[in-house]
Amino acid sequence: MEISLALSQAAGVVVAILSLRAFPVLVAFSASESPPLWERCLAAVLYGAVVCAAIVMQGFTGLGLVKAYAYLVTAAVCIRAFRALHRHPVLLLLTTIVTFMVLPALATGEHRTVTLVIGFEAALSVYSYCVCTRGAGSLPEFLTFAFVNPSLVYPRRGTVVAAPGLHARGLLRAASGALSIAVAQLTPVGVVFAREWSEGPAVGAATSVLMLIQFYLAHTGLAAMQLGLCRQLGLEVPERYVQPLRAASPSDFWRRWNTYVGSWVRIHLFRPLALYGAKKWGFRGQLWLAAVVLASFVWVGALHDLFASLEQRDLHFRWVAWFALNGLVVVGWEALARARKRGTGTRGSVYAAHALVVTIAVFMAGHVR
Repeated sequence: MEISLALSQAAGVVVAILSLRAFPVLVAFSASESPPLWERCLAAVLYGAVVCAAIVMQGFTGLGLVKAYAYLVTAAVCIRAFRALHRHPVLLLLTTIVTFMVLPALATGEHRTVTLVIGFEAALSVYSYCVCTRGAGSLPEFLTFAFVNPSLVYPRRGTVVAAPGLHARGLLRAASGALSIAVAQLTPVGVVFAREWSEGPAVGAATSVLMLIQFYLAHTGLAAMQLGLCRQLGLEVPERYVQPLRAASPSDFWRRWNTYVGSWVRIHLFRPLALYGAKKWGFRGQLWLAAVVLASFVWVGALHDLFASLEQRDLHFRWVAWFALNGLVVVGWEALARARKRGTGTRGSVYAAHALVVTIAVFMAGHVR
C-alpha cells in the first residue's frame, strides 16, 4: 500500500512539473507558423491531458499557472525597460531578484509557489539577457530566452537547428527526464527501508548514497525534460549536467554540475568581482582568487536560502553553510594540488581522484539538510 502511494505521489509530481515547464513551450510552439495545424493541435491535446492529470493528482489549476506567467512576463518587460534607464549591474541584479522572487512571495494562492519556482531561474535569465545585450533585441526573443530557453546565460543560449515541429527524439528525451524525476521521488522510500532494516554507519552511508542519487536524478531529469521540450522548437541547448560523477577534482565537479548556473556565476559574478578587486584595490594572486571562489559559492547558497525562506516564510541559512563548505573543499583541493606540483598523474592516481570526488559528493549529499 505504501509503495502504491509513493508511485501515485511520484506520478503527481511529474505531471505537475511537466505542466509547469511545458506551458511556455506550448505557447511558443502554437504561436509559430512552422508546425502544421495537426501538430499544434496534437501538442495542445497532449498538454491538456497532462494538465488534467495534474488537476486530478495534485489539485493543480491552470488559472494559477496563467496568473504566475502573466506576472512574470510583465515583470520581465519592466526589468528590460529599467535596464534602458539604469545600467549599473548591481542595481539591476537587486531589482531583478526583488521583482521575481521577493514580491511574488508576498502574494497568496497557488500562483505564489508557481511564480517563485519559475521566477528563481527567470531572474537569472532576464539579468543575463539585459546585461549581455544591453536591453537590445526583439521582445519575442527576450521572452523566449527568459521563459523557454533554460540556459540562464545568454551567450550559451544554444542554436536553432530546425524549424519548430514535433521531434521524436526530443519527446523521448523529455519522457526520459520525466522518468528520472519519478525515480528520484521514490528514493526516499529506499531511505526509509534502509533505516528500518538496521542502524549504524553503514546505513548512514547508504542513506547518503541514496540522497546523491535522488539529487542527481531529479536535477538531470528536469534538465532532460527541458532540453527535450526545447527541441520541439528547433532549439538545441548545451547540456546542463556533463557527467559530474566522472570529475577528477571538486572544481571539475562543479564545472560539470549544473553548467547553466555555473556559467552564470562565472560570467556575471566571479569574473566581474575578480577584475573589480584587481583594478580597485590591486588584489591579485591565488589568495584573492580563492576569496572570490568562496564568495561565489556563498552567493549561490544565499540565493538558495532566499528562495527557501520566501517559499516557507521562515528564515533559512543551511544552504549558505553547505555551499561555503563546498567552496572550502574546492579551494583546499586546489591549494594542495599546487603545493604538490603534480601533473596529470598515473592512471591509478586519476582513478583515486575520481573515487575521492565521488566520496565527497556522497558526504555532501548526506549533509545537505
